[in-house]
Amino acid sequence: MTETETEHWTSAWREPLDSVLYLSLFGVLGTLLRGGLVQQFSCYSNNTPQGTTCNSLDDGALFVTLAPNMLGCFFVGLFATPVAAGLAVEGQTTQSQLACLRPEHRLQRLSSLHLGLRVGFCGSLTTWASWNQTMVERIVHGDWARGLIGYVVGAELAAASLMLGFHAVHACHHSAVPATVRDSEDSVLGDDGVDVAIREPPPPPCSTPAPRPADDPHGAWKIEDKLCLALLLACLAGCIATVVAAPAASSRSICLAALFGPFGVVARWYLAKLNARTAWLPIGTLAANTLACAFDASVASAFVADKLGRGQYWGSLLSTALQSGIGGGLSTVSTVAAEASLLMQRGSRHRGYMYLGITGALGFGTAAVIYGPATH
Repeated sequence: MTETETEHWTSAWREPLDSVLYLSLFGVLGTLLRGGLVQQFSCYSNNTPQGTTCNSLDDGALFVTLAPNMLGCFFVGLFATPVAAGLAVEGQTTQSQLACLRPEHRLQRLSSLHLGLRVGFCGSLTTWASWNQTMVERIVHGDWARGLIGYVVGAELAAASLMLGFHAVHACHHSAVPATVRDSEDSVLGDDGVDVAIREPPPPPCSTPAPRPADDPHGAWKIEDKLCLALLLACLAGCIATVVAAPAASSRSICLAALFGPFGVVARWYLAKLNARTAWLPIGTLAANTLACAFDASVASAFVADKLGRGQYWGSLLSTALQSGIGGGLSTVSTVAAEASLLMQRGSRHRGYMYLGITGALGFGTAAVIYGPATH
């Protein structure tokens, strides 16, 4: 193989490998954080697993994934791009940049980090499949009121958390880069009913700013990539050690889910590439969420049918870890909320609500068809 062919091969594979690396690391971190939050409201809050899956209603919570869904939607708003946050910022021309940082900040050039934060961490921290499965189980068992209320309140709190994230971005932007944005005195009412300031770009500078250094596609791994790999290996080693040696079932379940999580995250990332085919509907994200709902419902059905060791220690752990890991990593609430917000910002408010409605209908219908017969 010639040197030119080697450089071409390296260039072709380096970007996806970097993406998978960062997605895996932040997917593990998001799954661990979600598991820790869910543990506060689930049946694994003690040291012994119960005979049912750990997504039931406990301690007055609407559903156990409510807190991670809210936190993940806030973070995806905080890590939003300037366009998504509604900012007109000079010098920020790429869609991958973080609006909460200065345009010249050194972290702006780490596009793989941005991908890991938004798709890996926020996507894994939130889960549509687990939320949907909880509501489906309630409705299938006749508790229609709590099931429908869970859908409505969960969607409202996710949207509110996303808006708070956008507000935090605006606060960070004004405090960090006050000279790059000039606000007009007028404001208009946005599609979401919130006053949005009309921002005008500043006058061009006297001199052209120096271009931001680009990543070298043929160079060796950068220090941040090596650090990411080291952190990922450390996290995986810690999760494996916890699964093997930890006495608490809750810790084992969370860490086992974190080991499964990267598979769901990477699959969702590949499916999301389909979003570019239709401007009016993110079909890739929709497909990932629907498949995740089908997966969680299948695991729950197998558990109910006593095919995964119902009532047994490792059977309960495996069932919960599969749903929380693969299903949780494959599905996302934060991305759906952000995509619906973008559709509404572009003057297509009805398309945003249609996207949310299709996501909910497909998730409920798929899970109900799979899980419903298993309960009879």
